[in-house]
Amino acid sequence: MSEAAVYIHLIVEGQTEQDFVLNILKPEFEGKKIYFSASTLGKKGGNVKFETLKKDFFSVRKKCYVSTMFDFFSYR
Repeated sequence: MSEAAVYIHLIVEGQTEQDFVLNILKPEFEGKKIYFSASTLGKKGGNVKFETLKKDFFSVRKKCYVSTMFDFFSYR
């Protein structure tokens, strides 16, 4: 029996985190049928507001896992 693919979308703080997901995680896990995608939070990293995160979170496809990758230094 073939295992189903897993799709994981990460909402990330900035370009550095997005590069990590796309250049490190994505190629490492594709052979295991785990597919990563990433989008940055808002227009630029840092200064995370909950309303922005909430809007981005609910705009992602329904049939995938969604998580975040950002620090809470400037979280409001």
